[in-house]
Amino acid sequence: MTELSGQDYAFMQGYEKGKDEAKPKWVNVKDGLPNTHDKVLTINNELHDICRYEHLSSGRSWFSLCWNKSVPDEWITHWMPLPPLSENEND
Repeated sequence: MTELSGQDYAFMQGYEKGKDEAKPKWVNVKDGLPNTHDKVLTINNELHDICRYEHLSSGRSWFSLCWNKSVPDEWITHWMPLPPLSENEND
C-alpha cells in the first residue's frame, strides 16, 4: 500500500469531509420547514413524495405534486431540498 504524503493526506481528509457535507440530509419538520413555495422531497412513515410547501394564514400546508392534491400536515415528518437539475442533456 502506498503511503500518502502530508499534503495528499490533508487533501483526502478535506475531500471526505466535503463529500459528507454535500450529501442532502433529511430535516425533521419539528426542526425546520422549507421556504414557502419551495418544492421538496418529503417522507412520512409510508411513502416518499414531492411536495410544495405553503405557509397560509390558516396554517401551513403541503401540496403533493405527485398526487395533485393537498396532503394533511401531520402526514409529513421529514423533508429535504430537491437536487439541482443536471445541465448535461445526456444525464
